[in-house]
Amino acid sequence: MLLFSLPGGGSGIGRAVCQRLASEGASVVVADISEESANETMVGLQNDLRGQGHMAAVVDVSSKESVKKLVTRIQTHYFQPPSVCVNAAGITQDHFLLNMEEDHFDRVIQVNLKGSFLITQAVAQALVACGAPKGSIITVGSIVGKVGNLGQVNYAASKAGVEGLTKTAAKELSRFGIRCNCVLPGFISTPMTEKVPEKVIDKMKSLVPLGRMGEPEGQCRRIFNIILIWFNIILIWFHIILIWFHFILIWFHFILIWFNIILIWFHFILIWFNIILIWFHFILIWFHFILIWFLFILIWFHFILIWFHFILIWFHFILIWFHFILIWFLFRSLFFL
Repeated sequence: MLLFSLPGGGSGIGRAVCQRLASEGASVVVADISEESANETMVGLQNDLRGQGHMAAVVDVSSKESVKKLVTRIQTHYFQPPSVCVNAAGITQDHFLLNMEEDHFDRVIQVNLKGSFLITQAVAQALVACGAPKGSIITVGSIVGKVGNLGQVNYAASKAGVEGLTKTAAKELSRFGIRCNCVLPGFISTPMTEKVPEKVIDKMKSLVPLGRMGEPEGQCRRIFNIILIWFNIILIWFHIILIWFHFILIWFHFILIWFNIILIWFHFILIWFNIILIWFHFILIWFHFILIWFLFILIWFHFILIWFHFILIWFHFILIWFHFILIWFLFRSLFFL
């Protein structure tokens, strides 16, 4: 199941990404420091395809304990860490360098840079611990981190740090199959930029060829394309595995075909052998029939011989009596003459 966690999903780019992912059937965890904003985002989300449902959560990305609780809650509810994490949480507290208070600088660094570190670390640890074969962590930087901007020294420093952090994380986590990408939006119209002074907004617009600020939906498409790349890589590997599996099945079926051909020939040989045996037995049967008839003839012949010998015996008995009679007559003739 593809599970998406979005710190900073209560407004702006984060909300747009949540809405797009939900429309594609994903399960989405909308995390924001404002519970009200997270719930507002939840209201507009379509149901996910698997029926797992979406979840709203409160998180302070600058607090390690709060981030840990978020990841633990996700794993408890969905029985897995997030497959994709898009960290869109960020703030501005704009002042010119000469007038900026230290706490304004620290707060932006804590949320934007430290928050990206804590989110990336916690999600990566969860993915590695559960042995997840793939994962994607996307951080939202800013073009300001590259080119700088008036009145945003803290914001520019934090976003430059986010880019460096993400590049380093990508190098370290690639061996676990975890991809890390950083999106660098231009000047986008969000609730965060509404607090920027009008003069700064005008300066931002002057740097854009179209003379206007971008919309969150445009950045949403860029983030979604990164997710699609990750998803397509998984699909490519899945299809490669399927191709090899089908090759193995093809060879297995070829072996079975040859084995069956050998069995067919073996059975043909057995059939011919049995036919020869049948003919041989037929010949033996006829031979035995002839022997039986011959023996019957011999038996009758012996019966005839037996009767013939009985007749001879009676004939000899008659001859014996005849000779006895002759002897008597001879004796009588001798003594009475």
